[in-house]
Amino acid sequence: MSMQPEDESSRLSGAFDRSTAALNAIRFPETTRIWAVPAPISNFVNRTDHLGIACELALSDHPGPHVLAIHGVSGSGKSTLLEQLAARVGEHFDHAIRVPLRNFPGGAMEDVLGYVLGALKIDLSEVLPDAASRHTRLLSATAGLRILLLVDDARDAAQIRLLTPNSPGAMVIAAGDIRLDDLRIDGFVVKRLDGLDTPHALELLSAILGNDRLRDAEDAVGRLVKLCDGSPLGLKTVARQLLLQDDLSLPELVAQLESRTGIAEPTPTAAQLRRAMTAIFDSAYDLLMNSEVSTAYRVLGAVPGDRWPKEVVRAVLTAAGVDSGQAVGRLVQLDFLRPVSGGYALPYLIGIHAEQVATKSPPANRGQLCARTVRAWLALAAAADQGVQRERFRITPAGVAASVGFASAKHAMEWLETWHDSIFEVIESAAAQGLSTEAWQLFEACWPFYTSHSRYVEWIKAGTVAVDAAVLSQDKWAETRSRCYRSRGWTEQGDFGQADDDIRLALELSSVIKDPMLHASVLDFEGQLRLREGRAEEALACFSESLRINQQLGDQRGIALQSQFCGRSLGLLGRNDEALVLLAEALRLIRPFEDHRAESKTLYSTARVLRALDRKDEAVAALTDALTLAAELGKTSLVVPPLELLAELAKQAADEAAEAGYLRKLQEIFASSGDPRVANVENRLRELSEE
Repeated sequence: MSMQPEDESSRLSGAFDRSTAALNAIRFPETTRIWAVPAPISNFVNRTDHLGIACELALSDHPGPHVLAIHGVSGSGKSTLLEQLAARVGEHFDHAIRVPLRNFPGGAMEDVLGYVLGALKIDLSEVLPDAASRHTRLLSATAGLRILLLVDDARDAAQIRLLTPNSPGAMVIAAGDIRLDDLRIDGFVVKRLDGLDTPHALELLSAILGNDRLRDAEDAVGRLVKLCDGSPLGLKTVARQLLLQDDLSLPELVAQLESRTGIAEPTPTAAQLRRAMTAIFDSAYDLLMNSEVSTAYRVLGAVPGDRWPKEVVRAVLTAAGVDSGQAVGRLVQLDFLRPVSGGYALPYLIGIHAEQVATKSPPANRGQLCARTVRAWLALAAAADQGVQRERFRITPAGVAASVGFASAKHAMEWLETWHDSIFEVIESAAAQGLSTEAWQLFEACWPFYTSHSRYVEWIKAGTVAVDAAVLSQDKWAETRSRCYRSRGWTEQGDFGQADDDIRLALELSSVIKDPMLHASVLDFEGQLRLREGRAEEALACFSESLRINQQLGDQRGIALQSQFCGRSLGLLGRNDEALVLLAEALRLIRPFEDHRAESKTLYSTARVLRALDRKDEAVAALTDALTLAAELGKTSLVVPPLELLAELAKQAADEAAEAGYLRKLQEIFASSGDPRVANVENRLRELSEE
């Protein structure tokens, strides 16, 4: 009997030793330069004051981060200037992130902060979803970093303050249409961006047209500058028109523009400037676009959004009877349409003009073209959804998805990451047009994105549109599913009351529908909510019934997942022997699907139960297997819990060497992401070194 504890100790020590290989296999990519900023465009002139200030700030010592706030009217070149400034000061920073605030529905700062943290490779699963918590995490993540943030379309000083990093080596350059003078109170630099003066306007036009075309045209350049207040966008649009019309001189074109708007005042008002920009765009539209190109422009101004994948552009222009290749090429020549990754976008002011043109002269069958646009978006989004995870239960028919071949789940997710903000706009537009089915189907297709990117405000807003559309169309299946999806968003945001309201209504609907697969899914959503609420007994009841239904249906993946959830709930209730049986069954069934994420989580749950049963060597073995799988996925959210539990087990066993090994790996992970938990880990490592 006296040898038994020693045998247990030996087995546990051996289990710790065998975890070393898994521990060494945890090698996340080395910190690389994050430079999420587009390269600057050519034909950029002047702005020497702004470039000089930015360089001076980047070089100067300062106890805190530098902030340069630039304000000016639309069309003054703020976005282009941000890219030029990033290129000019880039050598002084290790990382740069561009934050286009216009892409965030309602400007929800918790979503904006989540985006920045995601760009910094921060695991958001350990961060509360409110703006204050995410701001605190940004401060810890950026402490000591040489990072540049470019904030475009800022609407107030508070947004910029929330995005300011916590490092004397950091810098924020922000731009917006409104004055940002409040930032002066904080000691930040605020600078207005005016239009180009005549000499610099002449330099810009010469770079595009050549000197010969502008000989003796300085007076006309001055009149043009006065007309559009030196707007670089206006000047470039005029230059491209002249480039494509050899028989038109700049003085002739300026005279035409003046006749459209009237002679500008020495300091044009905002209304006069808008009229001048409209006249410039109208001139290019009237004189340079043949009937097919003008139709394409009006169609793009009429359909939802201002940024589309190339497949959507091709589909809607073809539906309008337009040769999309020829029309798109001409619009790109004019810079009325700009290529972006995987598609095209209308620049902001051009988009407004296109909408105005489409309103005055709507394309034939406008409603049908809008519907065709929505369905083209849906086909791509549904294909991306299936590309991320083909096996999951969804109610959108499989035939809705386009036959787009995503190379991998990663590529499909990247497509959703690129276009999700545009899809949100299309969801709203679809619902407004009465395309209720397409609205909720688009929301369902975004499920993989929302569950992995923590954009809760956008998630819940899109879910609300989807639920309302389903209710309006009296589609009980769609309402049930949309309420479940929205419930999860409420749950992740911590609003259990709202989540419970959605789940209760979904349960009522699924009880009436009597579709077993749908009802099993609703029970799964309810079980997850009850677990988050700490109501393990109720969660177990939900998962058990869902498991029974999946067994009747013969859905092996469903059986595996519900067995895992039942096992986890039983473990929380202290029914450990029962928990082990179900978790072992879950592992057996999930392995053929090669879902390493689910398998790793199941092994972790198994280890917790084994620890409770005092079978510590088996717990370490399960955690070792969980780490091996998690390391292959490269996800810190999967690696950290097993490491923390291993460190606890080693501490209980008084195995200081094993504990230190696990803690050093946690230290590496936390330090690389600025995670505040690193302080506790380092304190414990100091204690171990002193013992």
